[in-house]
Amino acid sequence: MNQDLSIVTLTKADLKQALKDNTYWGASSNVVPFSKSKAFWLLANDRIADNDLCAVLGLEKEELVSFVYIIPDLLNTDQGTTKVYWSRRWWIHPKFKDTVLPTFTMTTALNAVNHKMIIKFLGRDVEAYYEKQPFKKVAERTRYYIVFNADAELITAKIKGLSRLSWILKGIDKTSLKIANAINKRKLKTSALQYNYVSHIDKDVWAFMAPLCANDAIPKDSAYINWQIDNNQYTTTLVEKRHSKTCLVAGEANTIFNTSFTVIKANKIIGFISFLTRRHEAVIRYFVCDDAHIALCADALIENVISAGARNIQTENEVLGQLLQRKFFNIHTNTRTLYGLVNHAIATETPLFFNDRDGNFA
Repeated sequence: MNQDLSIVTLTKADLKQALKDNTYWGASSNVVPFSKSKAFWLLANDRIADNDLCAVLGLEKEELVSFVYIIPDLLNTDQGTTKVYWSRRWWIHPKFKDTVLPTFTMTTALNAVNHKMIIKFLGRDVEAYYEKQPFKKVAERTRYYIVFNADAELITAKIKGLSRLSWILKGIDKTSLKIANAINKRKLKTSALQYNYVSHIDKDVWAFMAPLCANDAIPKDSAYINWQIDNNQYTTTLVEKRHSKTCLVAGEANTIFNTSFTVIKANKIIGFISFLTRRHEAVIRYFVCDDAHIALCADALIENVISAGARNIQTENEVLGQLLQRKFFNIHTNTRTLYGLVNHAIATETPLFFNDRDGNFA
């Protein structure tokens, strides 16, 4: 490889020191692996040991040119609970796309975690690589992307000639969302519900959630959930065009926050919901309720998504996705079949299923 290239394996201990030294976020760093908020958030996870890998960085002198983002976690298997490593992002600078650097960076990551890597879903551009590697497909499911407005950005991106009419399309965008919201508000049956908004769950909320999460592929406890939903991991960049850094892990935006709340009926918790609002989208992280209360909790979700100003919803909960698509007015619903990957180094014969909340570190 180029003599100016170096590969850095970044453990939790290394990350802690890097933050102290401002190693990857200096004035000369236009592209950074993740925001400092995300980095400090990683340090707060007690499932991550000091010697656990968090990232592999490829540097050309001081410029970041390749990156693999890793989040250590635990996985329930038929052999017991085992340490695994989510591969969350694999990025390469365009000028190195057709070199050995992408493969070398990923191979370094695989070796550093003893090949105990899992992947929640694949981008189409990397499917060919993984088909040649010792991974098995697991957790096939459908992602629902439900759009409630005539998305001006999407229309102009697909039909370039319409960019000159963007001001008209933006008006149609806003009007269509208002109409959709007005229609959907009339479909809500939430008059008997109350919401308790939380930044962290307490023992009462966990007592409700625990039996409903008992069979998750990724073991849950209150500390883990509180880490997942912690808003300190995000950085709000109100004037994005003036922001000098590009983060490879999406933890910055002009609008970005988690909304977490319990759904209460007759003084009893019937659901726990947590979703990320990022710009105009709502990404469902937790939608926890029993079968008898799915419809009511779906109404609670939509009422909050409307209030958050989101224009679309993303979920991998097929029951929820089908319900939202069927009950609520939407302009378009895109579905995509997803599957996860588990490396053969992880010994398990039990079929794995990933919920929205498993491996969800948006």
